[in-house]
Amino acid sequence: MRRGPMPPAIFYNPDLLVLRRWWNPDDPGVFDDQRNVARFALRGSGPVRDQRREFLAFVHHFEPRSGDARLEEARRVSRYGDTEPLPVIGGGDLNGTASGGHLPQRDWMAATPHQRTHKGTLRPDGTWGPDTRAVDHLIGEWDATTRQRTNGSGLHAVAEMAWRADPTQPITPTVNPGIDPGGGLLIDWLLANDAMTPHVLPDTYRVHLPDPGQPPPSDHRLITCSLTLNTPARPERR
Repeated sequence: MRRGPMPPAIFYNPDLLVLRRWWNPDDPGVFDDQRNVARFALRGSGPVRDQRREFLAFVHHFEPRSGDARLEEARRVSRYGDTEPLPVIGGGDLNGTASGGHLPQRDWMAATPHQRTHKGTLRPDGTWGPDTRAVDHLIGEWDATTRQRTNGSGLHAVAEMAWRADPTQPITPTVNPGIDPGGGLLIDWLLANDAMTPHVLPDTYRVHLPDPGQPPPSDHRLITCSLTLNTPARPERR
């Protein structure tokens, strides 16, 4: 990550996974859309290399102050959606939310004009709302009539997969209270492509709330989910 000294990282168990590719910044021939993307093989899925199940995992930290920059970053990530045949799981602090009233909302007038520009956008009618372009580019725009997403890149939000499995449980912000004036948004995302969604266990998705008796370890909350990569894939979606 060019903005600072501490880039995103992926921790993995080498007893379970074989790392087959991870581009380093100074590797010859590396493209921007290959950075922070790991290619793994499941060690126990086959006796030899060519028989082992593979998947991709990416982690990113999008630009915090510019929706235009985030959209460009999302365009690079979008190649890992419906055009990628391997299962893909990815995510990170994307510093933006998506469209849809079912997601956590923010009182934009509680923020200063400078603060609004980081994750918000000024609408034609003069009101402020969230800048959802980057995440919508990946998962699609929310259609309130059909309650579906359209025109996405073939990535799906695990948070929404969990919400669809149990709509009685609201989607939780991933930013702790008191950080962003007007309320926290869902800006930390776990995303899966079409090939990975059969292996996601939606009921394991969690936004971990910090201990109320202790100072939170971060302004963001930990999010987790489980995968079952040994399960057979569902028929291809049309």
